[in-house]
Amino acid sequence: MNYAEARKTLHERLPVRGKKGLTKVGHNTYLDQRDEGVIALVFWSTDILLFKPTGEIVVDTNGYRTVTTKTRINEFLPAPYRVFKKDHVWYWNNDSAFSDGDIVITNPLL
Repeated sequence: MNYAEARKTLHERLPVRGKKGLTKVGHNTYLDQRDEGVIALVFWSTDILLFKPTGEIVVDTNGYRTVTTKTRINEFLPAPYRVFKKDHVWYWNNDSAFSDGDIVITNPLL
C-alpha cells in the first residue's frame, strides 16, 4: 500500500462505529487520518506505518516486535519492501538491519 491507496481506502470504507476517524482494514488494524495529510496504519494502539503525502512511509513497531506486527507491516508495505526475522533480529529484505523509525520511499501517486 502506498499513500494514494491508503487515502482511497480511508475514504471508501465506512468508519468504525464508536471509533471516530478510524477505518478498519484488518483484525485490530485501522487507518487513521492525521495532521498534514499523514495517514497512520494503527495496530492495536501503535502507529506501525505512517503514509506521508511525499511518498515516505515511516515504519515503527514502538518496541512491539511480534509476529503479528511483522505480518501487518509486510501486508501493508508496498513491494519490494519486506521485513524478516533471523536469530531474534529484524532485517529488511536487502539484509540491512531494521530500526524503528526507518523510512522507505515510494511514489505517492502510484
